[in-house]
Parts: sequence; C-alpha cells; structure tokens
Amino acid sequence: MALQGVDEGASRTRILGWAELEGVAAFSQLHAEGHALYMRDEGFRAACREASGWVLAGRLSEGREPTEAQVDCAVRYLLAERPLFIDTPAIVEAEASVFCYHRPPAFLHRLYARELVRHPGPGQGFAVITPADVDGAGSQRPVGTR
Repeated sequence: MALQGVDEGASRTRILGWAELEGVAAFSQLHAEGHALYMRDEGFRAACREASGWVLAGRLSEGREPTEAQVDCAVRYLLAERPLFIDTPAIVEAEASVFCYHRPPAFLHRLYARELVRHPGPGQGFAVITPADVDGAGSQRPVGTR
C-alpha cells in the first residue's frame, strides 16, 4: 500500500548494508560527527543515553533497568544509525529520503522537531509507520479510526 504510485524502476533500488555504508564518505563523516557531538555536548549525550536506555528497557524482563555498560553499548548502535536519521540523501546521493520507524524513541521526535544540536539535512524526512486495521469487508483503515 505504501509503495502505490511509486516509480517501480528496479534500476533505482539499492540495498546498502553496514559494510557498504562504512565505505561512503558522507556516512563516515556523519558518523564521526555524531561521536564528536556525543563527547562534547551534554544535552546530545543525555538524549542519546535516554533513547538507548528506553530501547533496552523494552527488551529486559519487567522491573529490570539497563546497566550503564548496556547503555554505553547501545549508544554505539544509535550513533551508527544516526547518519541515516540526519542525511540519507547525502549518503545515497538522492534528492530526498524518508526514514521510517514503527516505534520511534523520543530522540527521533526531538531530532526532527529540530530540538537537538544537529538538525536533519535538506530532503531528509521522517515517518512513523502504523499498522492498518482490516475490517470484515477487507478494506483497510488506519488503526484507531471508525
């Protein structure tokens, strides 16, 4: 449904894994920038740690809190993903890109609301994906609508 009306030209489709991304200069620069911001900006560091802790808490058994060491490890993953939040168009040499997430942490909402120290680049969008509800007649409607 989400791809209806989108140009289906296979020649424009690329899948980039981490190994390919690390070889892209724009990705490497944005990744290094994220680490530098984490080290020098207390507000950015706190936002990264809060987001990483939130993700971890959702994976731990009830009543358990992530340890500082677990948060430290999870922050590395967040900082590795950050270039894709900030400027995928520069990374893949496209005019625009939309980063889609099903359960975004507050960090992403703050990033795209331009509340953090570094803002997304031009052409970088963000969408929250929600499942469609199918009624008895087989038609789809957004969850929560009647």
